[in-house]
Amino acid sequence: MLNFAFMKRIFALLLALSFCLTAAGQAKITTRKEKLADFERKTLKVVLPGQSVLDEALREAARNVWYLSPCETCTTEEFARLRSSDNWYFLALKDVRPKKRTEGGLTYVTLLKGGAKEVDDLVEIARFPLCAAGAPSGREAVLLPALLEAMQAFVKKARSNDLARLGSAVGNLKGTRNQGVWLVRDELSPQVGKDYMDKHFDSSIHLVSAAEADAVMRAGRNALVGFSVRPAQPAPGDECHTYIINARTLEICLWEAHKISAASGAGLLKSDLNALTRRK
Repeated sequence: MLNFAFMKRIFALLLALSFCLTAAGQAKITTRKEKLADFERKTLKVVLPGQSVLDEALREAARNVWYLSPCETCTTEEFARLRSSDNWYFLALKDVRPKKRTEGGLTYVTLLKGGAKEVDDLVEIARFPLCAAGAPSGREAVLLPALLEAMQAFVKKARSNDLARLGSAVGNLKGTRNQGVWLVRDELSPQVGKDYMDKHFDSSIHLVSAAEADAVMRAGRNALVGFSVRPAQPAPGDECHTYIINARTLEICLWEAHKISAASGAGLLKSDLNALTRRK
């Protein structure tokens, strides 16, 4: 027969277990919509990385297109001090490197909510690939405004719908059939050869230098402009991203992610260009 003291210990253990299960069942799960409820009331801190080209690109893009909340810049040192408080949201650049490699990878522009001491513990709301890690292309100044517009569009959707996905902030190519397309010659993948271009390209597709394509973006012309975001030294298995952006509205009309292979190489692929040529 079990003695009384032992029975008391068993009863106490069961009572404690019951309490823990009840507490767990009553734990509040905070949805993304709830996490973003204060977004428009909180200041966005744009973290300048300390590189003159990217600092200026971030500062100008935020000044010109950010409208969803108050916005001001800060240094990386201020970011380290402020990020543990949930009084702020942050726009920061983050390098993502391939596993087991210190070179390669991409730099992403990321939207974060404060509330953790370590960067990796902050709530990440959205991120878009911007450039090769450690090797900006020089096109970031004309690409960033479109990425920030898409980021804000996503936040607005996510505040009303917990099921919203980042791709919902990206449009499509419908209605663009009469718009010319400016593509940077050096950003085409090796698989896009002369035979493909002779067969599929017409007078609406212009192969130009990066400076010429960026001039179309800066002028806000009624045209589409292509971007290829890839590592500085692409290797099979690395990621490559393609954007097609409406220069007049800054809408991302196409965003595709690819795994680089020996066959495809890096850059705009035939599949990306097929989407453009099918508009006709």
